[in-house]
Amino acid sequence: MKRKSMFVIVLAICIILTGCENYDIIGVQPVELDYLITKIEARYFPTKTEAQEYYEAKKASGYLLFINNDLDVKEFFKSLPGEMTEDGGKIVSFMADEKQNAIDNQYEFLNDNLTLIHKEYNGEPEIEEDATAQNETTSNSETENQAADKVDLEEQALGLVGNILMQKYDEFGLMSYGIEEKNGEEYFVIEAYEESEIKITTLGWYYVSIETNEVYEEDIVTEELIKLD
Repeated sequence: MKRKSMFVIVLAICIILTGCENYDIIGVQPVELDYLITKIEARYFPTKTEAQEYYEAKKASGYLLFINNDLDVKEFFKSLPGEMTEDGGKIVSFMADEKQNAIDNQYEFLNDNLTLIHKEYNGEPEIEEDATAQNETTSNSETENQAADKVDLEEQALGLVGNILMQKYDEFGLMSYGIEEKNGEEYFVIEAYEESEIKITTLGWYYVSIETNEVYEEDIVTEELIKLD
């Protein structure tokens, strides 16, 4: 029996870039992740250390930390559209549009305005690299890009399937089952499902090639993979 992994794949790998302790920080935690609407809780911190201490005290299962040396991060946080929480956070929502799903819109907005310096899942960093400051050297930039590529693989697979199914279903959920080898090739295996008050119904099984990013739907009778355009 396949074991379900968390849908929030973006939190699967931790990147720690040292030397950013004195930068203003935007912390982000997922509140609701769906391909039609996604919500995050954003939070401002004056230092990276304070941000990490906050999330550790909260026993957060996963979070992201961002910086930007080219703008006033505190003012940027204030300008975010959303509803303030009682303890100083802000709930920010992103919607799907005709071009891409809500999760992709969320990451596009964050990556266009901020630089990711830390990702953590279950408090266990899997990758650690050193850097003295944001974009200080080419080697630091290359290290960050390589780590981000690893994080994005499964997230990208979910996005590819989500964009296809948005043309077919008004509401659906996706669950990743990790990597499976089939016919000598490795795929991310993704279940699409529909949830009601009384049951969860599988809509289909989808395979995304790690090598080519091509998306296939599995024939539940023959187990043959049918390529989707």
